[in-house]
Amino acid sequence: MSDGNITTTVQSGETLVLYARMYGCSVDEIKDANKMKDGKLSTGQKINIPIGKKWELPSSNDNVLDKKISYFNNKINDVHMQLYNPDLKPEERENLEQQYIELMNKKKERDATADITKAGNGINLVLTMKKDITVSEFRDLFPECSKKFYDYACDTDQREFIQGVGWRANPDYVTLHEGDKIMLKAHEYAHEGFWNEVANGIKKQFGRLDK
Repeated sequence: MSDGNITTTVQSGETLVLYARMYGCSVDEIKDANKMKDGKLSTGQKINIPIGKKWELPSSNDNVLDKKISYFNNKINDVHMQLYNPDLKPEERENLEQQYIELMNKKKERDATADITKAGNGINLVLTMKKDITVSEFRDLFPECSKKFYDYACDTDQREFIQGVGWRANPDYVTLHEGDKIMLKAHEYAHEGFWNEVANGIKKQFGRLDK
């Protein structure tokens, strides 16, 4: 880094607009830092990104509920802060830039899937579905959500009876429908990774959503 710039290597498909968004500067600032006449980039090209002292910015003071609503925004901001570190190794910077792109894509897909807002009591969250999506797909886009959808599967007649197992609701087939409003209680978004921690073994054994 020199003169408040960070050097990064252009990967396939990356653009000045992407870098400007990733590092919180403008396209013109990047062009000026690299004495560019146009905005064309080539894979493997090294460019300077002007960031000043942005790595010293304070972290978000959002409360827990706001952080849940802004789940991917907070993940993206965390990557922002790490990218501002001038001492990153090239491979570390490349990995973080890739994380940023993946998170942006997830956020875009999540925003197109459902709106998430505070309930009137200020404790619960409300999901308003914008499109049909399976429970498995939902959990990929809302990893902070630990809600069990077995009751929903019952109410919408999306379960089946398996001899020797009982009633079953397969998350790969149970579909949340466009226009549905789904309440998330506090314990249903209590901590990240809940489903992955406790449900894999249960799903493997029973394939149920109610445990």
